[in-house]
Amino acid sequence: ANAFYIMGHAAVLSGIIKLTSGESKSFEVLGLGAFVWGLHYFDLTQSSVEARILTFYPIIIILCLGSIYVAWNQRTSPIRKALWLLIIIELIFVAQLLIRATFMLIGTEELNLFGSEFMQTSGTLFLLIFLFLLTLNFVFVVSWKKELRFKEHSRTDYLTGWLNRRALAEVAPNIFQQCQRENKSFGVIIMDIDHFKKVNDIYGH
Repeated sequence: ANAFYIMGHAAVLSGIIKLTSGESKSFEVLGLGAFVWGLHYFDLTQSSVEARILTFYPIIIILCLGSIYVAWNQRTSPIRKALWLLIIIELIFVAQLLIRATFMLIGTEELNLFGSEFMQTSGTLFLLIFLFLLTLNFVFVVSWKKELRFKEHSRTDYLTGWLNRRALAEVAPNIFQQCQRENKSFGVIIMDIDHFKKVNDIYGH
């Protein structure tokens, strides 16, 4: 259970890396799962629940902080707004993980495999909320990326990738106002090629 739980967090981090850079970390996720699985065969992790908390919680927290770091590095990206919710979700999850770990470790109640009723219920509740919010966030990110792609297609020529006339209408006023504020020159060059229709008719647009 611990191995798959940690692999889940690693998969979230891998997905964010894939989303932002296109690089896949699938083998690293599997490798981490195998590593965590292997840790269960040491006497230290088998000795008590406290030992497993001290062993596995830091790994989970590092993975969550890694997700936050990767998302934070995209603050200048067009999808940055969609990633802010992810950063908040991960921060809240890390905070509750630290609080629960502190209460479990300093509490007088003896920990066992199933834990106390309060710890089990609160942990399960936070996990369900975390999964629900993550799912909503990733749906939001995917739809945001589609919206950006549609917007980009509407502003560029599909063949050359150059900005089209619609983009000129959006960009030019901003540039003009900026030049006015900074007291800089502003100019527009319009080029017209005679009989260009023949080129289009023969070679295509």
